[in-house]
Amino acid sequence: MEHELLHTIEEWVNKSIHPFALQNSIDARQRLDWLLLVDHQVNQLCHAISEAGHTADSQQYIYSIQLGVLRMLERLGIYIHENAAPVAFDLPAFYLAVASSLESVLEYIRRYFPQHFQHNFQVPYSTWLKCHGQLSTQLAKLETAYQHPGIEQPLLRVALQPIRDFVSAQVASITYRQLHYLQAMARELSFLYDNSNPEAVKDINWEIHTVLLQLNYNLPRYVLLCTSRLDEKMQGKTDEEMLATLQWYFRTMEQLGPLPNFCYIPTLPSVTEQITASLRHAYKLLIDKSASLAALSQGPPAYQRRIHLSVSVPVLTLFIKLCLNAGIITNQSKAEVFRIISQVFATPKSADLSPQSVKAKYKDTSLHAIRVTRELLHKLLELLKHE
Repeated sequence: MEHELLHTIEEWVNKSIHPFALQNSIDARQRLDWLLLVDHQVNQLCHAISEAGHTADSQQYIYSIQLGVLRMLERLGIYIHENAAPVAFDLPAFYLAVASSLESVLEYIRRYFPQHFQHNFQVPYSTWLKCHGQLSTQLAKLETAYQHPGIEQPLLRVALQPIRDFVSAQVASITYRQLHYLQAMARELSFLYDNSNPEAVKDINWEIHTVLLQLNYNLPRYVLLCTSRLDEKMQGKTDEEMLATLQWYFRTMEQLGPLPNFCYIPTLPSVTEQITASLRHAYKLLIDKSASLAALSQGPPAYQRRIHLSVSVPVLTLFIKLCLNAGIITNQSKAEVFRIISQVFATPKSADLSPQSVKAKYKDTSLHAIRVTRELLHKLLELLKHE
């Protein structure tokens, strides 16, 4: 029934409202009736999706619905772009109203069945045209932030670059994933012009960074800007102060992890990974420098002398996880714990642990590690009886 409904709407789009079919002007009442009709049919289609969305073949079903709606939107885009019919009323506005109604089907799928939404499909011209106008208006408001006395203009330029590129583009070439990212970015940066609660924004530049980090804005140019700012903050500080600064940034990167399903460039590492890699490099240089100075004055530093274990890295990380969950280890930063563990312990197969290895095993506990840990805990309990 739902496929018949989709076919009915598509026939109406292809024939009844084709520009040549509308060469004779229709009155406002007819246009309103048509829009009410398509709204009603769209509501029926969304209801059908809701009922069929949890069945075994829901993925293929929703895929076919999305394809059908996109075909109609593409056709409407052609009507708007060509607009060859000499009619007395605003034909593009009528087509955009029809397209807006059809787009609500796609929005319904994205909202209630996001796992089935095809985010990599190209946005049709009608959708691009509407969103182009909306984002143009939002960009104009966002750019008023250049007048803010405390704004870092290079940061604002980098932050607004994707929206500016979209608005200045003359060709509709963008996927739904990219479009939704730009819309989220414009929405989250709206505090730049929204003065309804000015006291909520303590540091406008830090607020911009927070948005970009949480939206996983992993543009290399932004990462370079962040690392350059870090270099500036490190100038004139002692080694101890620089280490403390780096540790603060490590904790901040951990707390401001990207939101789920957000990434500006999917083929690149996340923004926090890229920044953390730079932090780790700077941290290593400082540690190596401190180690060299310590070696000259008092021999090998303590962190170079490792505790050798008979258990594997997965078993070690499971012990650490248990200690963290039980409140035995109280460090606020897990990244700091992983780093210390990698410097202190050595296992039979890993004489030189890395924080990344410890973190990976921490996230993915194997059944073998659980079994070995249970055996060791039983052994410890037996030993405790003799104390």
